[in-house]
Amino acid sequence: MFFSLVKVLREEVLTKKVSANELKEWDILGEWIYEKDGKIYRDRESSFDKVIRALKTLNLNALRVEYDKLIASPTAEGLRKEDIETLKALVNEGKLEDEFVVRNAMPFAPALFLGFLISVFYGDLFWWLVLKSSGL
Repeated sequence: MFFSLVKVLREEVLTKKVSANELKEWDILGEWIYEKDGKIYRDRESSFDKVIRALKTLNLNALRVEYDKLIASPTAEGLRKEDIETLKALVNEGKLEDEFVVRNAMPFAPALFLGFLISVFYGDLFWWLVLKSSGL
């Protein structure tokens, strides 16, 4: 249930689909766009889904995106002007569909979530140890 909730949050709440004209500098893509064998491909599969697929097939190469030329990727630095111009040119040429997945930026969300998990699982244990060591 937890993983289903995280997947729904990641796909429905923390991402949005925009056109090439709506892309802005520093937007973080939610997909890999690359060229392989002269064709343009997209990879919208999440890292978690890749790990599951790699475990099912026992093929660790499934964790990597194989490409000849990387056009745009979901790095934390976001899109540059050159990347946006390249994507717009590919859309105008008809090599790429005019729909891009963009992540909503929440820089502190992972740290806050990790703090929440630590407090839920280890918070009571920590205070129990403090109380036992002080004799209460």
